[in-house]
Amino acid sequence: MQKKRSKKLSELSDKEILELKEVMQEIELALIQNKTFNPIRFTYWQMGNKVHHLHIHGIPRYNCPKKFFHKIWLDKNPNQPPIWSNKIESSQTIKVIRDEIKKFL
Repeated sequence: MQKKRSKKLSELSDKEILELKEVMQEIELALIQNKTFNPIRFTYWQMGNKVHHLHIHGIPRYNCPKKFFHKIWLDKNPNQPPIWSNKIESSQTIKVIRDEIKKFL
């Protein structure tokens, strides 16, 4: 049986914090190196409002529209917190995005 995990970032062990940092750096580098994405910076949100476990949203930020997979992706104001949308992308779109990011991991 797996140990019940914390709901707080502040309760992570030093080892877990270091691993989190390494994972974040790996993902950032993969997105920066990929010309399709190449964000100007990242916003991170640690949330647990609806899903009651520790999870972090890493959000790449852009100052110009990005064209990918037959769509225009727009970050309306990269200097403000992102505005969540209720729009759900298709599983095919998510798979294509995931596969594109994996090329650089």
